[in-house]
Amino acid sequence: MNRDLLTIVGAGIGIWLVALIQWSHQPFFSTPIPDSDTALYWFLAKAIGKYGITFGSLPIFFSVYYAYLYFLFSFLGNPVKVAIFFNGILYICSLVGFVLLLKRIFNWQTAKIGGILFLLTKALLFYYILPIKTALYLTFFILFLLLITSEKSFFSGLVAGILSNIEGIFLGLLIIYLFFFLLQRRFRFILSLLISFTLSLSPIILLNLHKGNGFSISSQTSGIHFFIGNQQGATGVYKRAPGVRPNAFGHYYDAKRVAEREGGKKLTNKEVNAYWWKRGIKTITENPLSFIKLYFKKLLIFFNNYEIPNNYNLYLIAKKVWIIGLLPINFSVALFIGTLGFLIATKSGQRNYTLDIVLFTFPLILALFFITSRYRVIYYIPLLSYGALALNLLHQICKDKVFLKKALIISTLTLSVSSLPLLETIRAGYCRVFKWKTISTIQLRKAIKNNEVERIRRIFSKAKMQEINQLFTYKKEVKQNDRKRGWKRH
Repeated sequence: MNRDLLTIVGAGIGIWLVALIQWSHQPFFSTPIPDSDTALYWFLAKAIGKYGITFGSLPIFFSVYYAYLYFLFSFLGNPVKVAIFFNGILYICSLVGFVLLLKRIFNWQTAKIGGILFLLTKALLFYYILPIKTALYLTFFILFLLLITSEKSFFSGLVAGILSNIEGIFLGLLIIYLFFFLLQRRFRFILSLLISFTLSLSPIILLNLHKGNGFSISSQTSGIHFFIGNQQGATGVYKRAPGVRPNAFGHYYDAKRVAEREGGKKLTNKEVNAYWWKRGIKTITENPLSFIKLYFKKLLIFFNNYEIPNNYNLYLIAKKVWIIGLLPINFSVALFIGTLGFLIATKSGQRNYTLDIVLFTFPLILALFFITSRYRVIYYIPLLSYGALALNLLHQICKDKVFLKKALIISTLTLSVSSLPLLETIRAGYCRVFKWKTISTIQLRKAIKNNEVERIRRIFSKAKMQEINQLFTYKKEVKQNDRKRGWKRH
C-alpha cells in the first residue's frame, strides 16, 4: 500500500513540476491579472500590511481567511509566486486525501485507480497551478468529505467554516448535509458540527461586528451574485449587472451604490444584500416561466463539457502549459465514467451518501446563481470517485450483459448531453479578452518591478479596480511599505 501510494505521489509531483516549468514562462506566474481575483488578494495583502488585520476602514467583500493567507505569503517573497508553490503542496495533499477517501469509502484497489484518475484530469491540474483560492477550496472540500465519512463531527465543522469563508456556495451543500443528518436523528453529531463551525468562523463574526455589519458569517455579497444569475436577460453564465463592474470591487461598492440610490438612503451591508436578493426574487416571480427555462438551461450548462472561464481560461492556458492539454480526462469523460460507476455502485450496494449528496444536490444549488468552471470543479470529486469504482469492477460487471448494456446506454446519454453546443458564442469572445489580460499583466509586471506608482494606478483604473489606487495615493508611505514588506521585488 505505501509503495503504491508513494508511486502515485511521485507521479503527481512530476506532473505538477512539468506544469510549473511551463507556466513559469508566462507573465501570470509572477503578476496578478489587473482585473482578477488574484489582483484583489494581492491588494489585500498590502492592505493588511498598511492597515492591520482588521483592514482599517476597508469593507469586507472577500474571503478574509484567504486574504490573511496572501499576507503571510508576502513574507516569503512575491505572494503570487508563493501562492502557486503553495498550491503545488495542496495538489499533493489533495491527491493523498482523495486516495484515502476512496480507500475508506470503497477499497484500496479503487483508491489507487482514483488517484490515477485525479492525476489525469485537466481541470484539477489547471486549478492547482493558479494563484487563486480554488485550489484551497478543493483541498478543504476533499478533507471535509474524508472527515464526514470518518465520523469526525467536530473537525468537519471546523473545515466547513473555512470552506464557507473561501466559497460561500458551500453553505448550500452544508445545509443539505445537516438536513440529511437530521433525518437520521444524529442530533449530537449536528450539535458538535455546528459548534465547531461557529468556532471556525468566530474571527469573521467578530470582524463583522467590529465593522458594524452585525452578526454575519460571510461577506454579504450573495445577493448580488443571486441577482446576476437571475436578472432579466440572464444567460446562465456570468453577465454583468446594470451599473455594477464585473469584479469583486463592483460587487460590493457598485452594488451598494445602486441599492442606496434606489432606496434613497444609506444602507448597511445586510440591507444591501437583502435588496439584491429581493430584486432577484422579484424578477423570478414576475416571470416564473422564464425562470424555469433559465434554470433548466443552467443545469444543461452545468453538465456541459466546456470549462467556463472565470479569471483564467483553461483552454488558452493549456496552449502554453501543454501538459494540461495532454491529460485525457475532461468533464465529459468524468461524467461518463462517474455515471457508469454510480450505476454499478447502485447494483452492488456500494453507494455512499457523502458522494451522493454532492452528486444530486450541488448542480441544483449552483443553478440558483450562475455556472462557472471554478465553482463547478468540486463536482469532479464524486464523478472520479464513482469512476474509479467503475474501472475497478468493470470486469465483474461485464459478466452481466443486460445490466452492462443498460448502464452504457445511460452513461452515453449523459455524455451526449455534455457535448451539446450551448456555449459556442461565449467561447469566441475570450480570445480577445485573454489578449488584453496578457498585455495589461505584462505592463503591470514592469510597473511593479520599477516601482512606478502612477503607472500602477493607471493600469488598475483601466481594469476597473479604481479602489486599489487608494493604497498608492501617498508615494512616500508606499515606498516605505515597499521596502519594509519587499513589494518592490514583486
